Amino acid sequence: MKHHIPEEPMEKLAVSVRLATSSPEDLEAFKELRHLALTGKDSEMFGMSSHPEQVEEERNRTDLELSENKFIVLSFESSRAIGIGIARKREKEDDWWMGAGYIREDCRGRGIGKKMFAKRLQEIINRGGRKVTLAVKAVNAKSIHIAESFGFKKVDEGASDEGFYMQLENVNNPEVVKKINEVLNAG
Repeated sequence: MKHHIPEEPMEKLAVSVRLATSSPEDLEAFKELRHLALTGKDSEMFGMSSHPEQVEEERNRTDLELSENKFIVLSFESSRAIGIGIARKREKEDDWWMGAGYIREDCRGRGIGKKMFAKRLQEIINRGGRKVTLAVKAVNAKSIHIAESFGFKKVDEGASDEGFYMQLENVNNPEVVKKINEVLNAG
């Protein structure tokens, strides 16, 4: 059974989370936060601390355009972009990949990352997705906890340096949909 979750802006905690469109301002906000994530103190979560040459390559990427097969979730506090997350469709029709998420350091601990995670899952459902895979660093306990809270399971060692893959077999599972709605509607 395919569920459709309505897309409503989230105004809780003076934060609104919305899907970015292909507008230049959204793409620039994404690029700015992505660069901060890749070059800041959390860069090791993205595998960049041991590969500094990738930072320059990432900074100059031009394949960040959005489509039916790729979307970006941005979190804003007022007009300031404070969080990003990306997802893209994989080869198989209903199979999706959730890329890393990032929240500005001064905005962490307020549940924004969990809401953005739920928002990406919501959009994957709305785009006909079923299976979702992600990679996570073993030291990133918060991200592992968030993924597990939505039903993701560890499926493989060695996804990247000191990390592993996690997978959710059916994002349309009623319990997962219930969790998404609870997180997105929480105060």
